[in-house]
Amino acid sequence: MLLVAGMFLIALIVFDPETADRAYTIGGVSYAVLIATNCLIMMWAQNRWGYFGWSLLASLCFILISGLAIEFAVEVNNLTGSGESGMIFLIVIYHPLLLLTMIFGKWVILKLKT
Repeated sequence: MLLVAGMFLIALIVFDPETADRAYTIGGVSYAVLIATNCLIMMWAQNRWGYFGWSLLASLCFILISGLAIEFAVEVNNLTGSGESGMIFLIVIYHPLLLLTMIFGKWVILKLKT
């Protein structure tokens, strides 16, 4: 997860957003990569519910850090935009749902093996 957070900060620097909309899009895509990574790791987690809780906590920390980084980038670079670009973070809603789906899928696979 730290890798994804680092990747987000590097992407924010490398792609040098010209508008606030693009900065928020970079943050949203990075968060989608975090969700996909968490769902893949969930398949090998020993303690599913413990990983579920830690994953949600890490997700909230990522959102807080990326939100502050984007706001800082917008202020420092005087980026213009509609200010509604944060709507891309609506994918936040799907993170727990995807993790629960992975837990259910893992349970089904284990039941089918026995």
